[in-house]
Amino acid sequence: MRKIRIEVLAVLMLVALSGGCASRIKVSMYRAAEIDSVDTWFIDFADAPGRYEQTIGTRTGGETRIINEGYAPVDLQLREDFFFAIRDSYRFSVTRVRDEADGFILLRPLHFTRGGYKSLHVFLADEDGEYMARIRVNNGGSRPIEMDNEKFAELCGAVVVKVLKNPYVH
Repeated sequence: MRKIRIEVLAVLMLVALSGGCASRIKVSMYRAAEIDSVDTWFIDFADAPGRYEQTIGTRTGGETRIINEGYAPVDLQLREDFFFAIRDSYRFSVTRVRDEADGFILLRPLHFTRGGYKSLHVFLADEDGEYMARIRVNNGGSRPIEMDNEKFAELCGAVVVKVLKNPYVH
């Protein structure tokens, strides 16, 4: 009996250290009833694409900086992960055609200078672009407890889905 309690406690501590303490979440709700009335969501970025730098290694062991236009590949992957998680795992209606949506999930990812997500701001907006809610998820504060991109994206998706399922509780 005591061994089981110790194992359960160890699992709970591992869960807390691996994710529970690594992020701070803040939800600002503006119009919950309108979120509840959205039938189809479109997922996009809150900001227009811009320029970003990538540093890649060379065969000789050096580094090369490349300046690209558009969205960073990691951000495009985040948007895709959101789309499929919301559609497949949570059964919300999402579309790839902007004009078919009556609600918008707008993503604004911020990165640490050394890579990885620092935070994600998610805005839930109506057809007119008016915000219904703002969700902010910060990714830890120190390196040992920061989540990798995949785990952070999963957490952010779960938080957004929680708001979509029940916008009245926050």
